[in-house]
Amino acid sequence: MPVNGLVKIFSTERKVVVKPADSEFRLIEIVIENIEAKEQYRDKMVEAGKTIGKATPARLCYDRPLDIKVN
Repeated sequence: MPVNGLVKIFSTERKVVVKPADSEFRLIEIVIENIEAKEQYRDKMVEAGKTIGKATPARLCYDRPLDIKVN
């Protein structure tokens, strides 16, 4: 559901955080990752339905070893 809100852009992380202005969503933050955001919306209130960016390829996930020891 589109919401009105303040857009925070984290370019190096390819992430956008939207702090909704609509009363029913004020208690949450919306986090969008893997997005190339439009810089014109940085730290600005944006109307619901505006295109704030374009999807980018997902980051690669690498396998990490996990050791579990039970005593």
